[in-house]
Amino acid sequence: MVLARLFYFELNTLYFEYTVKEIVNMGIDTTSNNFTILLLVASILTTVLVLVLLLLPRCRFSANHFLALFLSAIAITLFHQYLFVTGSIKHIALLIGFNLPLEFIFPPALYLYIRTMTSGPLPKKILLLHFVPILIGLILLIPFYVLDYETRFHIIQTNFDSGTLPGLLHTSFPIFVTATSIQAIVYFFFYFKLFSAHANNITRLYSYRKSISLFWLRNFLIVLIFIWLSLLLGSLFYQEKNIVNLEVWLYLFTAVVVVYIGVMGVLQSKIQNRIQFKANATNELNTEDYIILDKRLSTLMKTERPYLNDNLDLVQLADMLSISPSLVTAVIETHYHSTFFDFINSLRIDTARNIMINSAPHYTPLREIIKKSGFKSLTEFKHEYKKQTGESASHFEKTFYN
Repeated sequence: MVLARLFYFELNTLYFEYTVKEIVNMGIDTTSNNFTILLLVASILTTVLVLVLLLLPRCRFSANHFLALFLSAIAITLFHQYLFVTGSIKHIALLIGFNLPLEFIFPPALYLYIRTMTSGPLPKKILLLHFVPILIGLILLIPFYVLDYETRFHIIQTNFDSGTLPGLLHTSFPIFVTATSIQAIVYFFFYFKLFSAHANNITRLYSYRKSISLFWLRNFLIVLIFIWLSLLLGSLFYQEKNIVNLEVWLYLFTAVVVVYIGVMGVLQSKIQNRIQFKANATNELNTEDYIILDKRLSTLMKTERPYLNDNLDLVQLADMLSISPSLVTAVIETHYHSTFFDFINSLRIDTARNIMINSAPHYTPLREIIKKSGFKSLTEFKHEYKKQTGESASHFEKTFYN
């Protein structure tokens, strides 16, 4: 399975594509079955989504270039698998195994997408360093590419079994697989480190989560861990035939998931990264300064009620107070013992409760209430209501109106 192979520890049985022989032995028609059709359709749809990410005006921000690279590598791998399974690869023999170096593209491309979305772009020199392993991979695969078509095809048929690897390939290919596994593990650590930092930034800098949380991508990576564990356990406890059957289902799963990733990437709006904190900005303030700033903040909240803007962020609020974002954060943490996110949403919850009370005995739908109180969605409102009051919004609504 393409994506699961990012985490392969097994050097032989689980590493590469299924062979035509193995799939025929499973009773699958290699020319017209649903499996091959899905591979072809998934590769085409993924290519279309890549073009959308690169060409659609609302999607043309730098992070999407890396997501497009990630999806392009998957589309190529799926198409190569389609050619191999159907036997069409023999008509274009030069393409056999051309997807192998792409193993080194998946981890850095996805990392750079997350990094650019959550923290801004990297300098070009550092960015290029992330793709140096691709060159190393190509060098390690030279002994494979110089072989004739029949030998390469036979090597793939035997899943790169060490007994079939001639000459230098006997040494270079295990190094290649080990390198891709190590690279994937290292980047996986970086992924979740970025997600953790981004989650903290949301509570410090924004008053909402919708469209900026990247939960869909985090959940996707969690699914990848599950897939890798399934493959690892399969290699330990199941026979080879059952492993191949498992990998077929994982390929089918990949075909569906890559389309999901592409669609979510198209729908994902750009995350603004405009806030820079000055480390010593609050050190010069005394207690009296904090009291004055707190009064200004309280007055602004009562008179202009900026929290009703569902796109409010820390920079906007700081601009309204004519102070730095760091000072706003310091005041909220000092006087309210809260994050910016919780502070703003507590005011929105109070507004929602007041709307319910003031509208009695007439019923006001929750969707109308959240619109008037500054929340972006019903899901976000219910989550914050439960978090801050200890009871569900629907329970309060039912109890109040009854």
